[in-house]
Amino acid sequence: MYELGALLSMISCHPSSILLLEGDLGAGKTTLAQGFIQTASGGSTQVTSPTYLLCNTYPYLCEEGEEDTEKLIVDPKDEATEPLLIHHMDLYRLSGTPQELSPLNLPHVFQHHVSLIEWPQRMAGTTMLPKQHLTVRLNIISEGKNESSNNNEHQPRKVQLIPHGKEWEKRVQSVIPYMEDWISREGDDVS
Repeated sequence: MYELGALLSMISCHPSSILLLEGDLGAGKTTLAQGFIQTASGGSTQVTSPTYLLCNTYPYLCEEGEEDTEKLIVDPKDEATEPLLIHHMDLYRLSGTPQELSPLNLPHVFQHHVSLIEWPQRMAGTTMLPKQHLTVRLNIISEGKNESSNNNEHQPRKVQLIPHGKEWEKRVQSVIPYMEDWISREGDDVS
């Protein structure tokens, strides 16, 4: 999942890139986010799970030519610039009420930054989510072994990339050739 996260980071260096990470406990959502963030931040950032903090932020370094430079976004209201950030959120502990989601400042984050959201189904009752986003669904493929095992690390996964909007359809199409190679090496399934 780390390698998939790294690959997805290469097509997400745009303000308002939103990736929803769905899957059971242990399916690899946080590992995918770690690969994404490590790659996007230049590899020097320690990435931790935001389960208890709800959101961790990291700088996003975008490649321009041969140099990595921090991409700035401009807020047209006040003409101030701010660095492009990755907001890694874990909504597992929330019920999804607007009051609980309010401290995350989602309208601003969705418009100006990159979002990785674990347990996005907690937002199901809200209208905050923009129409343009990518759903990454991860499922552990059971091989009939000890199903109660907590060690899912080496079990194969089914990965579904579900683009919402034309821009995400183009981005997903651009990475499929790389994913097919990765799948043949790792034994995972993608659709």
